[in-house]
Amino acid sequence: MVRTSDDTREEGSSRRGETQVDESLTTVVELLSHETRARILVTLAAHHAASPREPELSFSELRRAVGHDDPGNFNYHLGRLRGTLVEQTPNGYELSYVGGRFVGALLSGRFDPDADVPAVDGQTVCPLCGDPGRVTYEQGTLQVDCDAGHGARLNIGANVLAGRSVEGALNLAWLRSVVELRQAVEGLCPVCDGRMDGGIERPVDDEFPVYLFTCRRCGATFQTPPGGLVIDHPRVAALCHDHGIDPRRSAWTVLTDHVGEPRVVADDPPRVELVVTVEDDRLRLRLDENGRTLDRA
Repeated sequence: MVRTSDDTREEGSSRRGETQVDESLTTVVELLSHETRARILVTLAAHHAASPREPELSFSELRRAVGHDDPGNFNYHLGRLRGTLVEQTPNGYELSYVGGRFVGALLSGRFDPDADVPAVDGQTVCPLCGDPGRVTYEQGTLQVDCDAGHGARLNIGANVLAGRSVEGALNLAWLRSVVELRQAVEGLCPVCDGRMDGGIERPVDDEFPVYLFTCRRCGATFQTPPGGLVIDHPRVAALCHDHGIDPRRSAWTVLTDHVGEPRVVADDPPRVELVVTVEDDRLRLRLDENGRTLDRA
């Protein structure tokens, strides 16, 4: 391959961007390397949860809640967080929007090796081939595996499993996946807001096509059967609505019970066809190579 001058500039720019990302990541990780700073964030989050209309704490209130005896040292640690994860307002201190999202990830239980994870051993249907699938929860993901070797890994915290059926947890997990997949199709990484690329893939020795999207910045990868990209389509929502089904509450059920097996109907350019069936009504949809639904099947 011959590199043009534009290619070289783009590569150099990308490398500089990677260096900046590495430095910013190191800074954020270092911010949480001290127990006091971590306690400040968790304390502010707990106060916000208890008093959402008055989320701020004064300096003295926050210091007492954290349990720190040295005002000067406490001010140093609070200063390290201020302007990034913590905001100072006329009424005191509160988590910034980014700080709230960051603490939320910490409190989700995904990073706690000693978290009490409810035992999950259920049955469902494989979203790709329709065969029986076993549901388990491992390493921060709700997993579905079938005997044909297909697998689904759904991003959801262990606390979501408490008090919910396996089907309820699957529906919630896939609802989140639908939102993330829509962003991925539009080129936005749901994890780091980086640029996502991808499209149709035809795995070796597998008759079913899938769509694969990967972030250029953080490497996050999202893979889905074609049916996962039509659950939120207006025509699918209308069909389900006509039969008393809300795909927002039963996203996984719609995918496994009503979306048929994908079929490649053209190779150049690639086209994938799906049929959504609810009782006696059928809806035929066609996806392009990038995972977007075409106007006409």
